[in-house]
Amino acid sequence: MSTNLLPNELPYAQVPGPIPEDFDFEPFLTVPPVLSRFELPLMARVAANFAIEAANNESMAKTIAVKHTPVPRPEDLDIGPPLKRMYAYSQTEFNELVASEQVCQSLHPLPVGLVRTIAKERARIKAAADSERLAEKAKEKEASSIRNKLLGSMRLTNPTPRVMARAEAVTIPSIYLLGLKNGACPPLNFFTNERIEAVTHSHSEVHTRMLRPFGADEALSAEKIQLLDLPKMISIWGSDDKHTCLTPMRFKEASKNFLAALTLVSEAPSTAEDGSPVPTFASEYQKHFDFFDQLRDFEETYPIWYRFELGARRDILKGILFDWDVYALEVKMLLHSNLPQPLASPSKRPIEVDNRAGKFPRNSFRTDVSSRQGTHSATTQRRSPPSKTGNTSSLGSRTATSGPSVALGGPPRGASVSTGISPALATVATGQRLSTPAPFVVGTTQHSAGTPPAGVSLTRASALSQDPHDLPSRSFVDHDPLPYPDLTEKRLLRPRPPNASLHDTELFERVVHPYNVEGFRLMLDKHNLTDLYPRLLTNLTHGFPLGRNLPRLKKSIVIPNHRSVDQFPAVVQDYIDTELAVGRMSGPFSLEEVERILRGPIHSSPFLVSEQFAGPGLPPKYRVCRNLSKADPASGMPAINSFIDKDDFPTSFDMALRVAAAVADAPPGTQGIAFDIKTFHRTCPVLPHHKPYLVASFQGKFYIDHVHPFGARPASSNAGQIGNATVDIWQAESRSENRLFKYEDDIQNFRYPNPLGRFSDGVFTYFHNRETSLALIDILHVPWHPEKSGIRFTSTTTFIGFQWDLTLHRVSLPEKKRVKYLTRITSILSDDFRGERFTLRQIQQIHGTLVHVCFVFPDGCSRLPVLSNFMSGFRDNIFVKHSLSNSVLDTLYWWQKRLEDQTAFRQLRPIGPVHDYKVFVDASTSWGIGIIIGPYWHALRLASGWKRPGRDICWLETVAIELAILFMRQLDFYEQRVQVYSDNSGAIGAHIKNRSPNIAINLSRGPLRSRANSPTSFSMPDIHTSLTASGEVVDLGLGVFISQPPLPRKPRSESPSLLLNPPDPAPPDSSLASPPPSDWILNPPSHSALDPFCPIQPSPDISENLHVIRSLAARALPSCSPRKPRAADSWRPSPLRPIVPADHRVLLWTTPHSEQAQQSLDSAISPRLQRKIFENLLLATSDSTRQSYGAGLLRFTQFCDREEIPENLHMPASTILLSAFIADAIGKCTGNCIRNWLNGLRLWHLYNLADWHGRDHWVSSLQKSADIQGIPFQRQPRGPITMNHLRHLLSNLNLATPAHAAIWAAALTAFWGCRRLGELLLRSRSSFSPTRNVTRQAGFSHSIVNAHHVISFHLPWTKTTGIRGGECILTATNDSFCPVTAMLHHLSLNNITDPSAPLFAFRVDASWSPLTRDHFLRTTGDIYRSANLDTVLGHSYRIGGSLHLLTTGVAPEFIMKIGGWTSLCFLIYWHRLELVIPAAMTRAWAARQQEFAERQHLPCGEDDLLFDLNS
Repeated sequence: MSTNLLPNELPYAQVPGPIPEDFDFEPFLTVPPVLSRFELPLMARVAANFAIEAANNESMAKTIAVKHTPVPRPEDLDIGPPLKRMYAYSQTEFNELVASEQVCQSLHPLPVGLVRTIAKERARIKAAADSERLAEKAKEKEASSIRNKLLGSMRLTNPTPRVMARAEAVTIPSIYLLGLKNGACPPLNFFTNERIEAVTHSHSEVHTRMLRPFGADEALSAEKIQLLDLPKMISIWGSDDKHTCLTPMRFKEASKNFLAALTLVSEAPSTAEDGSPVPTFASEYQKHFDFFDQLRDFEETYPIWYRFELGARRDILKGILFDWDVYALEVKMLLHSNLPQPLASPSKRPIEVDNRAGKFPRNSFRTDVSSRQGTHSATTQRRSPPSKTGNTSSLGSRTATSGPSVALGGPPRGASVSTGISPALATVATGQRLSTPAPFVVGTTQHSAGTPPAGVSLTRASALSQDPHDLPSRSFVDHDPLPYPDLTEKRLLRPRPPNASLHDTELFERVVHPYNVEGFRLMLDKHNLTDLYPRLLTNLTHGFPLGRNLPRLKKSIVIPNHRSVDQFPAVVQDYIDTELAVGRMSGPFSLEEVERILRGPIHSSPFLVSEQFAGPGLPPKYRVCRNLSKADPASGMPAINSFIDKDDFPTSFDMALRVAAAVADAPPGTQGIAFDIKTFHRTCPVLPHHKPYLVASFQGKFYIDHVHPFGARPASSNAGQIGNATVDIWQAESRSENRLFKYEDDIQNFRYPNPLGRFSDGVFTYFHNRETSLALIDILHVPWHPEKSGIRFTSTTTFIGFQWDLTLHRVSLPEKKRVKYLTRITSILSDDFRGERFTLRQIQQIHGTLVHVCFVFPDGCSRLPVLSNFMSGFRDNIFVKHSLSNSVLDTLYWWQKRLEDQTAFRQLRPIGPVHDYKVFVDASTSWGIGIIIGPYWHALRLASGWKRPGRDICWLETVAIELAILFMRQLDFYEQRVQVYSDNSGAIGAHIKNRSPNIAINLSRGPLRSRANSPTSFSMPDIHTSLTASGEVVDLGLGVFISQPPLPRKPRSESPSLLLNPPDPAPPDSSLASPPPSDWILNPPSHSALDPFCPIQPSPDISENLHVIRSLAARALPSCSPRKPRAADSWRPSPLRPIVPADHRVLLWTTPHSEQAQQSLDSAISPRLQRKIFENLLLATSDSTRQSYGAGLLRFTQFCDREEIPENLHMPASTILLSAFIADAIGKCTGNCIRNWLNGLRLWHLYNLADWHGRDHWVSSLQKSADIQGIPFQRQPRGPITMNHLRHLLSNLNLATPAHAAIWAAALTAFWGCRRLGELLLRSRSSFSPTRNVTRQAGFSHSIVNAHHVISFHLPWTKTTGIRGGECILTATNDSFCPVTAMLHHLSLNNITDPSAPLFAFRVDASWSPLTRDHFLRTTGDIYRSANLDTVLGHSYRIGGSLHLLTTGVAPEFIMKIGGWTSLCFLIYWHRLELVIPAAMTRAWAARQQEFAERQHLPCGEDDLLFDLNS
């Protein structure tokens, strides 16, 4: 509506009144298009539409009234206001409203238009249903008519007598021929006589569908034809992807029938002009089948060459001709590759990268084996029994070679075979796709039948090659025992009083559980499992302990119940009645009675009722728990759980990743069933002497608990012993026919098909059904939940909150869970729309839900840190409420849309073992990124301006990993798990978790992750590469990296180097390489323009030993002379450990293992490149970090010298050696000091390509002990500089001297600017750097604010921002301690013309000298000590300045900005709370008094507040 109206112009009609007769009313009666604002909650849109509809109706009524008003109309008569646009509904929302009247009622009132549309749609649906019902009746009537016609119509027209021993002729079904013709060829196992018979005569077993012909002309394509529904049929009959689909004899039978089918549909044989036969599909397949039919040892070698035969058979259908020589060579290679191989040595795994779609790390449980081949399986928690199927290797590169034919019988086992191809090509790792030629070849071998997986002993490997039914049952439960400690000696015993009654004694000593202890004893002994559970039988008999350090109670402690008990007393009473009825609790008793029965004081922890959301439209669930983590505020008694060490109670679970690996590997026909142990924790008895700590009270009465309550810290482990033993016994009894998983009280049982099984389901047979499987462990008396346990094995099963599809190899959310989670998110969005705020508990609940759901939606992992960051704002305050931020709302809307998809799932694919191709990544914020992949390397230099908030070294290391993944994809890595070496735990964690608290890291991983999920193509629109004169530019949409091209090596005539990019005009080290010839730049060799890697040709004529190469690399570090070590820092002389500066030790100190690492480097790359690697690895760490790491190497060496540890054991340092080193240092220094030593050792191992065991359990636990016992060695907090310090400093300095003027200016700058001395002063005279130290050209700016002079200048480097620097702001105080006056006086007195001179340099005669940190502290320290003031350090100025500003009323957020803090860590500097808090409180009181006085118009002077009570 226009705001500039003409005279007499009507505001709505926008014409001068009166409205003319020919006025067009239609535009004002037409409702405008709807708005698509689906981000608004449905309830909000419905309410808005209701109001908009009413307004529009009123407006149209007014417009219509005007329209029908006779002409002439009154001049002031106007039409209705403009019609408003309504909000649209999604189709899903509309369908939900149509389907559910309850939903409509919850959104009442609805707009009339919506109600009418819903009614119309419901009428349409009803009419369609009625029509369908009438059509069904018509069909039934027609079927009845057809039946009447069929009766008596079948005649035997061609009777054929049966002849003994004559095979019945097989007729290929037409549906097979149509499939061959139209590109829907059935699998080979469909061509057996049995399957063809079923298709021909048993139509009920065959699924078909109507499709248009493939490749037909227009006349034929008008009608659809009937073809097999291959997905459904394959799910029933299986595919031909594995050799197990057919026996060797069935293979021949099916192949002959397949040949007959091809003969029928192929063109008739003909000859070419030269007389040679024209090839047809049938003729080529005839040659193909004859080749394999004539193989020697056909049945024995069938599993080995079947995979190749499958691919070659499919190639023939693509038109590829048969070639006998190629077939012979391929089969020869396969037979050779299945000879026994040497046992591979295990390698460390710092981080795994998975180049597959739907990536997830694998914790395999089952080792796949078959009679002729096997695969690796990485096991971290539990290794499995032999599987029913085995994965076959993929084919090598199909390279046609000329030469004489080779015999096909295969060499004798152990004989060598010469094929003219390098051994690395003879066998290829499972799942790797090869092109011809491969970009580079890594000598990886596949484990054949005689080769055990890496890390498995020879004894175990030999067992795997046997028939599973010949193996001992213990071999099916092959996992390390959990370290259950013996806590017998640590128990606090309560002896029986002499006057104790039999009833009291029975209650005290009662052990309650449903299990059969003798049954467990028999089964554990039967399967040799007793050593895995050494305490189980004793604990089942006498009760499980709660811990080893429980306190001795001196008086009874009764903690009041949670307020939720008062809200739901009936729930608690019902729980207690149930527990009393089954004997798991005893009572009620008075306090005196329970103290008498339990022989002393007791501890009663509070009851807690947890209300859980069950789903939309369902009543909530209630769970009664015990809060054993609640301390007693009255007596100061800590919580019972705080006395229990979790390390004493280990447990293990089968997580979703492990189940996913099994589902991905599941052969056709695999089925599962879920079982639930009823009241799992409540089946675990407690040790009688620990019952006093588990007493409960309710309504003034006390109850003795005989079992573990839900909430006791050891409950999961103690009950887990029972559950784990049950699963292991069950697994041993089931052998390889079943596979078990356990998570708390949930057990999942997979069964695999076996042709010898006696229970059938469809086309598959199994050894066990539900009843026989449970019968295997009936003797244990496990109490199964009758409602939560499954009733039969199915191909779709639910476990740990996910639905697993064993046929399609998928995982998804159960519909009930999906709706529940969606409702939870929709509810919080609706509440936010209404302006509500939320507690930390509510956000934690949403966050926990989404963490779980991320397993199905891995792309949502990067969105979780938004919620984590939001929760940190609560600061653990459970009562405060916050409104949702925009980023949280965006995240929740994203999740809402994802959960609205009812068909969402995650595809699971099998993954192979970890391959170590020597992939190294490293980064430096001062240079860029370096990546090494085997013989390839690349480096990218950081462009200017790359540094932004969130982009730190962790971000840079994450980008390095992502780029390494992309480069591996360009090198044709495919569906492999690749080991990547990185020294940044934050980047590793971000990769493994798929998320990071750093938003920049999440953004950097987003574009790369979304493309890395495509296994068949590599298209990266977000990453483009181009060649320019200055090098290669890779733009991630995140920042620009300019690559540093590899330095060219001097070419050899027989092997010219490949250089993609021209070198820099001035190479960093011209002594190592000469400039390349111009033709290298102008005419690069034929190589992918996008490939950023240059293959390195090792030169055998260059030979430099380990120490020479590393000494040259050490020149990249700042030069300094080594000092003779002090006696305390000395070590046993050795040529392996020369006297070098501390920051050089990590590179120049070596071990015998270093020589092995050097040999590996010499065999792969040149000495020049080795030097470059070490130079860049050194520069990835700061000087101070390397110095502190050098101290760790020194202490470790001294320890090894004292303990006479042999040199060859120094590296790799074993878990035992590292544990001994830590234990020796505990109690002598802080835990942080020991942790820093270990970091140095880890980097030392990384430089020497050695395995690192610093994350093993012993080492982690000992570090915790070091933290506890190192507290006495921690440095006391540094004291602050006070005004008294500054007063004495001023009185003892002569500001007329240049040095003292510089010291006074530096002191006040550090104090009032809250700055570190390292940001203002030099560490030493020789350490000046213009990129780190502030100079005279710092860019001073002056201003006047509120009559105060303000000076600001730029700091080139700060500890928190790095090279981005920061601003130092000084405000005049207009007193003796004014920093502006001191700065101006210093600059005037020390008028140095050199712009590169340090800011606080001072004149010395005709020259100048920098003010160093030591000079400053030495001078000021002498003055403070002479005045008997507190000793202070360099950081004391920053502490004192922030404290003084705080006490004078400056807000903390401004202090953060002044001092350059990026977090609230500066709060630790509030040492003088006795000054800070009263000052803040009195200022607040004064402000409130002033505010009250002004509001009430009262005087507010001090005298005005005085009054006399007597007046």
